[in-house]
Amino acid sequence: MRHTGRLVGPVLIALPVLLFGCGDSSTLFGEPGTTGGGAGGATGGGGTASSSSGDGGTTSTSGVGGAGGSTGGSGGTSCTPVGHDEEQDTVDDACDNCPSYGNDTQGDGDQDGLGDACEAPGDPALWSTVASFEPFVAPPTGWDLGDFSHGSDVLQINTPFNAGRNADWLTPQAGNYSVETSFAYQGNVGAWAGVRFAINGPSWWACLVQRSMTTGGIRYDLGLWEYPGTGNNVLLRAESEDVGADPVGLARRVRVHVRPGGNLLCTYDDAANQQGQVEYQAGNADGLVGLRAYDTHVHFFNFVTYQ
Repeated sequence: MRHTGRLVGPVLIALPVLLFGCGDSSTLFGEPGTTGGGAGGATGGGGTASSSSGDGGTTSTSGVGGAGGSTGGSGGTSCTPVGHDEEQDTVDDACDNCPSYGNDTQGDGDQDGLGDACEAPGDPALWSTVASFEPFVAPPTGWDLGDFSHGSDVLQINTPFNAGRNADWLTPQAGNYSVETSFAYQGNVGAWAGVRFAINGPSWWACLVQRSMTTGGIRYDLGLWEYPGTGNNVLLRAESEDVGADPVGLARRVRVHVRPGGNLLCTYDDAANQQGQVEYQAGNADGLVGLRAYDTHVHFFNFVTYQ
């Protein structure tokens, strides 16, 4: 068990960054979808992945596709299981149309290959695939990890007091894209954690959750931050207060959506069903993406990009 509020299955083999299509809703951070796989025809070919109708194959509850018609045709779109199920929804990560959400039914209402809960809020046509999925089963490749270290199915950091640390995926993103991570704080302190994006040399943006002690108790705020590349100050561009729940080890997810025109939408949800969002018009947000932690001990459980 990694931490309070998140079910974790056994890790069987190491995973690299996986490239495949994805999407649906969640037993941990949302409601399960209702659409199954393709219905099979008597003589047709196999159903397609995550389809609500198919040319052949028996009905698939996993959304992977039918087994083939009774007198011909092969099964639905295949996958090669990797022996890891990030959210324990009974669907192997390599076959899951949204591996960071618990979505055993693999629902995909608009049939674009990306499940319902993974779609951009209010605009399901914006994303159609999981461009990359990194569950940190093995030390990730293609990253600048800085002071981050690989633990048991996590990427972790314990920053110095009043100091920030970054881990960057060395694959630039451009245009419209989305970046997501799930994590848990490991210490009962004030903290910031989340995703960094639009990293260009010294300048960057970040979508971060802040845990702070106030006179009214513990509070979790969601913010969009910009470091313009000079000076000592990271600028808070937009904030939504009191979005999250305690305890400190609760599973939390942040995701930034870089939408047309550089409009940023930063969203938050957690295992206690608390939610929040904040947006800001930033303009060009091309660049590298990654993780950021400030003044905290935190475990990151996955890293996902969407396009």
